[in-house]
Amino acid sequence: MSKLIVEVCRVKDVKEHPNADRLEILQIKGWDVVAGKDSVKKDDLVVFIPPDAVLPERLHKHLNITKYCAELPKNADGSRPTARRVKAARLRGVPSYGTIMPMNSLIDYLMDGDHYTPEDILNEYVEGKDACEALGITKWEPPIKATQGDAERDHPRFHKYTNIENWRNHPDLFTPDDIVICTEKIHGTNCRVGFGQSDNYAEDKEYTYMAGSHNVRKKKPEGEDQTSLYWMPFVWESRLKQMLFELWEEHCAEKDKHDAVVIVFGEIYGAGVQDMHYDCPNGKGFRAFDISIGGEYMGHEKFKVFKKYEIPYVPIVYTGPYDPDRIKLLTDGETNLGSQQKFKGREGIVITPVQESHDPLLGRRILKSVSVDYLSRKGGSDGH
Repeated sequence: MSKLIVEVCRVKDVKEHPNADRLEILQIKGWDVVAGKDSVKKDDLVVFIPPDAVLPERLHKHLNITKYCAELPKNADGSRPTARRVKAARLRGVPSYGTIMPMNSLIDYLMDGDHYTPEDILNEYVEGKDACEALGITKWEPPIKATQGDAERDHPRFHKYTNIENWRNHPDLFTPDDIVICTEKIHGTNCRVGFGQSDNYAEDKEYTYMAGSHNVRKKKPEGEDQTSLYWMPFVWESRLKQMLFELWEEHCAEKDKHDAVVIVFGEIYGAGVQDMHYDCPNGKGFRAFDISIGGEYMGHEKFKVFKKYEIPYVPIVYTGPYDPDRIKLLTDGETNLGSQQKFKGREGIVITPVQESHDPLLGRRILKSVSVDYLSRKGGSDGH
């Protein structure tokens, strides 16, 4: 899950819309936003509001974008929230992510008589200033699916997967000197499976296999007639347990085994998981995308490991020098997993360096770029 960033940004460039005389394309950080012609100029400051930002009623009405935003799900009592969710769309064939709030509009919205003057607002809301709290904007969170009582207590070293930030917020995290791997992002449910010491190791010196969703560790099914979605990769992939154990033996033998857990992260997808079924219209599938050993993620060699043990993994769509234009091109297009659904596009891509590395501010260098066609598809479902 990426962080919601709503901040004052500078318009990097303004380009003509190829299919509409009254529209222009604004470049803000790595985002492209279609706006009315002459609404802002290059180098102007604006508040950029990305897709999936939830706007209070007063704000979406102030910006005159109510009809372009998505309604929120109904409350338990059947009432509809008045807030609206910002969407992405193709406008006359051009991708447009989110919306902008020019500084004069921000001044009008925040003006409070004797308490807040235009000068106060301009002095406070400089480039890079966060505007979420002042504007009452929150992040859209997909509903959390019920755990059906199968939640297991947390294991301190069976950790969740990395939070992946949006590439369009950080287009300069990579440079042309970086060799990157771009993999297709699959729309399903995040899964983690692992092997290491049990959480009661101090008492019985046991090692164990584990499984869970992104947020919740899951109990192992006890009877033959019982199943758990997040334990199913062990059933579907016959060599998965072998891979986890052998990685643990190979990489943890020289370490304190008490502290080492090997985790494979993947995506479960198909019928009944989300609206995109890919190559599993009548069943479910699993695709691995990362490996953590003792809390350290593997680089590109993880794909050789998956291939060795015949574990299916996410499609690799590009390996080579980092190029922002190529990232934009790879983000859209048809899925590499095949689809019998009406929407045959891809969710987007995940970008990582060939060699695992870290940024002093963001942490792990990994980003996602999400397709505008995926964000604007009809009948889409999301859930943790």
